[in-house]
Amino acid sequence: MVATQAFVLEANTLYTRQGDSFVLNPTINFVGFDGKNSTIQLSFNQLVGWNGVGGVTLDGTIAKMEIVDNKKGLGFTINVTVRQNSGGSVTMIFRVSPNGNARVDMSGSYGERLTYQGNIVSLDETRVYKGSSIY
Repeated sequence: MVATQAFVLEANTLYTRQGDSFVLNPTINFVGFDGKNSTIQLSFNQLVGWNGVGGVTLDGTIAKMEIVDNKKGLGFTINVTVRQNSGGSVTMIFRVSPNGNARVDMSGSYGERLTYQGNIVSLDETRVYKGSSIY
């Protein structure tokens, strides 16, 4: 699924630049790819947001995706650059363990940095709900 660039990281934890962590609902917090497009969504339960599910949804196109297999079956790393439809780009580094747990460090063109932790699943198995994108 990763080789076809069609997968979703369902995020259950958010880490900020300062090291704070927040428990997330993986149904509405994710990074997803469908082969050429990408969606990043950050939402919080019981909040009103631009996307209709308490947060922000950003769509873009994959500019580059590189998969690096780590030695001795210890998982792999995915390096991705996404051009956002809203302008700018996001660089992501996924560190994926053999059991599908993953952590992705995201940094944007304007200095934003977030880290999601969760599970990698196929598009067929995902249970995410995508809100409205503002762009």
